[in-house]
Amino acid sequence: MQQEEYSEVIAYATAALEVMFNYIKQNGVRSSADLNDINICYYLGINIESYVRYRKRVGYYSPNASGREIHKVSGLFFQRIKDEFDKKDAEASLDYCTKIIINIEKTLERFNKPFSEE
Repeated sequence: MQQEEYSEVIAYATAALEVMFNYIKQNGVRSSADLNDINICYYLGINIESYVRYRKRVGYYSPNASGREIHKVSGLFFQRIKDEFDKKDAEASLDYCTKIIINIEKTLERFNKPFSEE
């Protein structure tokens, strides 16, 4: 795998996380005015420290509509985005985003479960 492909793996993993967070902001557990990334982490039981460290490291990456070009956007605390990622970074990003998305899906299922079924 070439160096730029590692950044693409991170970009697409992070974009999937963005899609999930945007879904929650639009259809969320509270009014969308109250929801930002940190509040979403709090409401859904996501480790805020890990999330902030992830965002500080990779920022916000998203592919454009064609899926080819990757747009780098500043991170949560406007840290400089690391331009060269390696295989370890890509694997860690994919693992982290996948686990968070699965956790969010399971939590939303519990939120949507009728109270009488608990």
